[in-house]
Amino acid sequence: MTMKEELELAVRSGRDLFGARLDHADFRLAELSGARMMHAYLRRANLAGADLSRAKLPGADLSGADLSDADLSGADLSGADLSDADLSRAKLP
Repeated sequence: MTMKEELELAVRSGRDLFGARLDHADFRLAELSGARMMHAYLRRANLAGADLSRAKLPGADLSGADLSDADLSGADLSGADLSDADLSRAKLP
């Protein structure tokens, strides 16, 4: 099972991924709707085209992440670090 598949399974099963360290991970096109990833580390992660709708990401570190074409509708990004993140064509909350 790939890291992407493991993460999608964790999200589907309702696991809380508080503080998860997922820097530089490749989650292109991942189905992460409703994910609970408060204070997660996703620095320079590839989340291009990912479904992060309704995701809980307060305090998450998404600096330098590729969020192009990602669906962030309804996501909680309060206090998240989006510095240098690519948000081109992303559907924002």
